[in-house]
Amino acid sequence: MDNIEYECPVCNVKLNSRKEPFASVRAVALHIAARIKGNDTDHKIWAYENRGEEEIDKAITLVKAKDDINELAKLLLLPVNKWCNEKSKPNIGFKKHK
Repeated sequence: MDNIEYECPVCNVKLNSRKEPFASVRAVALHIAARIKGNDTDHKIWAYENRGEEEIDKAITLVKAKDDINELAKLLLLPVNKWCNEKSKPNIGFKKHK
């Protein structure tokens, strides 16, 4: 079993709405989608930066029409996965000298 600790790249929250640790990248994507549905500007800006404003705005329109965040969460899976993978890599390389 992996001991990966998932975290929101925007607000650094590690727990879902039931106060349980995020179980997957999808859980984090759903968290971000839910925050966007609730008009959280920071989460929306992160989504714009990572998927594009036009694509996210279309998904938000669907979310509001269907009251379903899944389509928006699907768009966020790849950028959330990328962020989680980069975060879990060790920080190796050269350090800058002053």
